[in-house]
Amino acid sequence: MGTRIKIYAQDVELSFVPPVTGESQKKSRLKLGG
Repeated sequence: MGTRIKIYAQDVELSFVPPVTGESQKKSRLKLGG
């Protein structure tokens, strides 16, 4: 299950590809963390 979440997060990041990668990663991590 852990791997699935990781893959999903990567897919979302690549799909979104926002202007600020650093901030995007931080937000994504917070969202995934809950």
